[in-house]
Amino acid sequence: MTEDDYIQFLCAITGGGDRIGVPTLISGRLASSSLLFLGYGLEDWDFRVLYKSLIEHLPSHQRHKSFAVQRTPNPQWVSFWQSKGVIIHDMDIYAFGRELKQQYDASIAPAPPVEPINS
Repeated sequence: MTEDDYIQFLCAITGGGDRIGVPTLISGRLASSSLLFLGYGLEDWDFRVLYKSLIEHLPSHQRHKSFAVQRTPNPQWVSFWQSKGVIIHDMDIYAFGRELKQQYDASIAPAPPVEPINS
């Protein structure tokens, strides 16, 4: 795959020119949701193009906060993405996964039995 092929791909998924772009159902869901980016370099061009075309054009009151987990992110990129509503957590992705599982498991744990009141 050449660099030009990749640029054509990015144009196609963002609806550039005569391309179809991301299906409306998917772009609508992305635009109306909080996003969680795991293991993704937020300085990558492909992510920046997708974010700009699907989220950034929305009025600020319609944008949801998004989050990223990235180990030792560059402070300039943290500032850049915070200005766009993406909060970057400096954390190991495996540690994040373990903590997320623990919190999920705790949230679905059965409630302790209620003792009947003897009157």
